[in-house]
Amino acid sequence: EPSPSASLAGFQFTLDATPAYLRKPIVADRMLELMPNAAHSKLKFVVILRDPAKRLFAYWDQYVLKGAGVNDFDKWLDLTLKSVRECQRKHGDHLWPPPDNNACDEDTIEGVAAGLYAYQLTYWLRKFEAKQFLLTSTTAYTEETQLVVKAVSAFLTGSGTLGSAARHPDNIDSINVEGAMSKEARAELGRFYRTHNAELLHLLNNQGKITYTPSLKQLGIQQWIG
Repeated sequence: EPSPSASLAGFQFTLDATPAYLRKPIVADRMLELMPNAAHSKLKFVVILRDPAKRLFAYWDQYVLKGAGVNDFDKWLDLTLKSVRECQRKHGDHLWPPPDNNACDEDTIEGVAAGLYAYQLTYWLRKFEAKQFLLTSTTAYTEETQLVVKAVSAFLTGSGTLGSAARHPDNIDSINVEGAMSKEARAELGRFYRTHNAELLHLLNNQGKITYTPSLKQLGIQQWIG
């Protein structure tokens, strides 16, 4: 394990992708603890945001529907939000990071709180500089694939030149859940996440050093608020 004062000579940097890091505060903490100080400013983060209501629907499809849980999203959502409200009654309104004091069902709360991006980004921006982050969204990627891929390439490498054109995501349906959320569930989640999405938009509007691709407006966050 390298010492914190080690130079960058001899170190290799690579790419790592996961849907979990942003919502895990311990990841940011451990990166600063375990990586040499000289490496901290060299790190770059590409964050792909997704409408938190759709993200929760996909979470249910992946981890609940295919397990032994409730196979009806509306019923599951009703039980989940009741659990969230009970947690808030005992623990307070702030759901991220998910409380670990036995006052709440941590797994349930974490599934919902994963969509509270403003809190997560605020935490990471306290640990690293805003210029180290590029933000895009699944909406922006599907609508402006070439622009997004070129922007990510330029951000990571310092060069906007790609060896070949980026493929349009013709398999984008792989990230979509079969079937559709009911209008009632969509409206319920819209109400739940509305304030949080507004906080996210306010945060990003005041973070000029973050790279947004294609643009902050084209991330589609305004549509999440409704």
